[in-house]
Amino acid sequence: TKPIENIIPNINDNIRVLLVEDNVDMSQYIVSLIATSCPTYHISTARDGVEALHFLNHTDRLPDLVVSDIMMPNMDGFTLVREIRNSSTLCTLPIILLSARAGPEQRVEGLELGIDDYLTKPFSAQELILRVKNHIELNKLRHIRRQLELDLDKSTRHYDLLEVVVPVGVLHLNEKGHAVHCNPLFLTITGLASSSSSSTSLSSPSSSSSSLSPSSSPSSSIFDSWMCDDVWLQNVAVSHMRDEVNQAIANFENFDMEMEFVNGDDHVYVITRGRPLRSAGGIVLAYIITLTDISSVKALERTRHELQTKQLEEAEMNRMRQVAFTDMICHEIRNPLNVIVNNADLILTNLTARRDILQAQIFKQTVADRLETLLAYDIESIDAILMCTKHQQIITDDAIYASKLDAGQVQLISTQYQISAIVDKCFNMFSFDFGKSGISASSTVLPPRSEDGLERYVYVDAGRLSQILINITSNAIKFMSTSPIKRLMLRVETEYISSSSSSSASASSSPPSSSLLLPSSTSSSLSSSPNNNNNNNNNNNNNNGNVRLIFSIEDTGIGMTPQEQANLFQRFRQGNMHTSQMFGGSGLGLSICKDLIGLMGGTISVTASPGVGSTFKFDIVASLVPAEDVIILSAPTTTTTTANTQQFYNNSTLKSDKHITAPNITTAAAKILE
Repeated sequence: TKPIENIIPNINDNIRVLLVEDNVDMSQYIVSLIATSCPTYHISTARDGVEALHFLNHTDRLPDLVVSDIMMPNMDGFTLVREIRNSSTLCTLPIILLSARAGPEQRVEGLELGIDDYLTKPFSAQELILRVKNHIELNKLRHIRRQLELDLDKSTRHYDLLEVVVPVGVLHLNEKGHAVHCNPLFLTITGLASSSSSSTSLSSPSSSSSSLSPSSSPSSSIFDSWMCDDVWLQNVAVSHMRDEVNQAIANFENFDMEMEFVNGDDHVYVITRGRPLRSAGGIVLAYIITLTDISSVKALERTRHELQTKQLEEAEMNRMRQVAFTDMICHEIRNPLNVIVNNADLILTNLTARRDILQAQIFKQTVADRLETLLAYDIESIDAILMCTKHQQIITDDAIYASKLDAGQVQLISTQYQISAIVDKCFNMFSFDFGKSGISASSTVLPPRSEDGLERYVYVDAGRLSQILINITSNAIKFMSTSPIKRLMLRVETEYISSSSSSSASASSSPPSSSLLLPSSTSSSLSSSPNNNNNNNNNNNNNNGNVRLIFSIEDTGIGMTPQEQANLFQRFRQGNMHTSQMFGGSGLGLSICKDLIGLMGGTISVTASPGVGSTFKFDIVASLVPAEDVIILSAPTTTTTTANTQQFYNNSTLKSDKHITAPNITTAAAKILE
């Protein structure tokens, strides 16, 4: 069967007529009538229905009209009509039946079969020609209508496909502002898809609606409730936009705006556009509203904004880290500098006094003793300067590896040291400050010892431990400046760690907490210290494993309240604003101590009372050095210098408020010269 599109004749071609008549004379007569009146018509003839049907099925150009007699051999006219109407390719052909019978029965039977006209013999020649022409013209109109229907069907299918494919929600309003059609995406965007599926009662829109019938749309179930209402705008987030849209629709005006539809937890951002469709004369025929979903663009903008915000926060955090690091470096460099300046000043004063003595050329025994005392003190001062310089070298190294410090990757370098030597060297750094400030300082060290009573060596980062002691001692000196009683006591005790505890301590590598009492953590460098074995004996003196060194530094300074203690180990935090203004500082020192102690496997805490003083207590984990692994580079001189210092402080002329200062040394030298 040929498609209908392929059998529509070209109405601009010559008109063709098929005449089916078994009577030769009648056939010739009819042909002559048509040829005379319509010379452009092309006429084909057949003698019966069989011949006519064969011609229709095999011709490449269907006739525009079939004129057939009823009474014929082989196949009569009624049978021929029936065959034509039952054929999908021939069913649209117009047919005129001719019959000698004038009764109504044959006319009715022919009309029931679908003929277009019926003419009784004998007929008027003029009537026959008029009927032939009329039906040919009607057939032309049928062809035009059929072509228009095909074009409309094609356009409809094209539009339906576009509605599904194009990512735009579309709503059609008629000339009265009533909704007549929308695509499924429009319902999805506005959140009315569920309303469309749940509606059950429908009525067709009014006849005044445009040709865009809702019957072909899945959304037709909600059109009757829409009409002029703004049902589709019910989920718009901003209410005043509904009024603006309704006003534009009422006036058939163009509008463009960005809107947000909220349907439960879903937020859909769209660009809404409205445009009227007008005739050539300016009459409004329809109004079209489109919704373009820009939610993905909005999400991308939010993501970009969040990313930019995060980058800004990270940049600000990095800036704060750099500021904090700079403050820390300045803080750490400032404390040793004070000691260096004080000791250098003392050496200069002592050297000036010795120069005056030598210039006087008086060499009495008392002068010689005095020079020996001054030289001893100068040696200790030089030792303190060297110690501070080494401490600054540590801070400079931290500055070089700033990135590692920011990332929490400062590593401990454990070497063989005796704890008493570290404590003595740190105390010697402040000998001048103790004397100048009138502070009574004492230290008690109970180090790990061997069976014969000798002090054991331990693996420890002496530089970091010194940094901790320097920070806490510097704070103690600073906060005792206004106290009537100035006393500082440092005590070190040793606690032997059992095999199981040692293993647990070595395995821990958690970073220190910011709370007041920090959790214990052990640095990887401690657990990997050389010869760090856990072969503990029942006798602790023979223990070659780990020990916990417990430090306690007590002062008689201004003390602290519980509230001040709570923030003590946080960066940039001091006891209160008064403390910062009166005593200075950046609030970094104790925070640095906290981090270093945590790296060394210990904790730090403080107990204090306002006006009484403070006691800082911290511990670190160290590994004992087996006796056979001890390497002694040089004989320690710390004990001698410490003894000289104590002897210098115990001199009867230098007690109480007569502690050594630059003017006092000059005065003492002058008295000796006298």
